[in-house]
Amino acid sequence: MANQSKQAKRLREQARRNQLIRYQSGEPCGNGHVAERYVKTNTCVECLRQWRLNNPTKIANYAKEWQSANRAHLREYHRKWRNDNKERWSALLQKSYKTRRAKKQAKQ
Repeated sequence: MANQSKQAKRLREQARRNQLIRYQSGEPCGNGHVAERYVKTNTCVECLRQWRLNNPTKIANYAKEWQSANRAHLREYHRKWRNDNKERWSALLQKSYKTRRAKKQAKQ
């Protein structure tokens, strides 16, 4: 078991040097998953996936809090994206307009 831990540490360091997001340690996590792990946190990908499925309210609350705290950053990010993707932005606006118009006509 000690050799596996050393091997897992070596694999994680190698993944970090290669600037990967995830790596395969080959060892089971505390819940028994033999799945990829995130390099930065060493968290099991499957455990995190299950946690997200079981805690959607916590995730939504965190997202709302983050967005409120980073309003200026988001505004700048979206402004830059719209300038860099003018054709896509125009197509999205047209699609949105058509969708809203169709819904409005369906109500009448």
